[in-house]
Amino acid sequence: MLSRLGLEHIERRLPIWLWATVAVLVAAHIVAMIIHFRVAELSCHVRELFDLEENESFAGLFTTLILIFAGLSVLYHARQLREERLFIRFLWRLLGIGFCLLAIEKFIALHRKFGALVDVSWPAVAVGAALIVAIAYIPFLARLPAKTRILFLVAGAIYVIGSIGIDFSTEWFPESGAHDACGDPIVTLGYRLTAAIEAGLEMSGVVLFIQAMLKLKT
Repeated sequence: MLSRLGLEHIERRLPIWLWATVAVLVAAHIVAMIIHFRVAELSCHVRELFDLEENESFAGLFTTLILIFAGLSVLYHARQLREERLFIRFLWRLLGIGFCLLAIEKFIALHRKFGALVDVSWPAVAVGAALIVAIAYIPFLARLPAKTRILFLVAGAIYVIGSIGIDFSTEWFPESGAHDACGDPIVTLGYRLTAAIEAGLEMSGVVLFIQAMLKLKT
């Protein structure tokens, strides 16, 4: 078993590793897209490995893993709150389950399938859901230590801006309706660079939340 000293070392180093991974993935996406659009067209398999919008990419795998890790961290913390009220423990568990569901959604891209079946704005639906969750969790946030509460709020805001806000901005880019050899819609370099901001914010929001959880003591 890990010693207490070893656990403290992991708690200090893990956020650094996660932030470094986010930076590398975003940089790799930007470089790959610039090469693809300005130098030489990359093959489908190579481009998709570095494309932050692809679920089958390195970034897709990383995002899924950190969402699962965040969810399991929350569920573990909920088990330690034996002296806390039942309702608050329920909210912790619900939050942990929510992160795990987000990981599943990220893996299977449920929102894309939903958007293809139903003629409705996915970002608008997500904004409504985010507002409902934010209001429901006001009592939960009020009981957190001030520093943790701020980190949770900032992490949530970053994640929502990345996953929802940027989706609205990409609607400014006109769609030709044509597809490339990989079966993806033909878009511009500007669109692909906007995707770097979107995915970078999503990953940053989750990493910041994990960092807050690592500092939170029962």
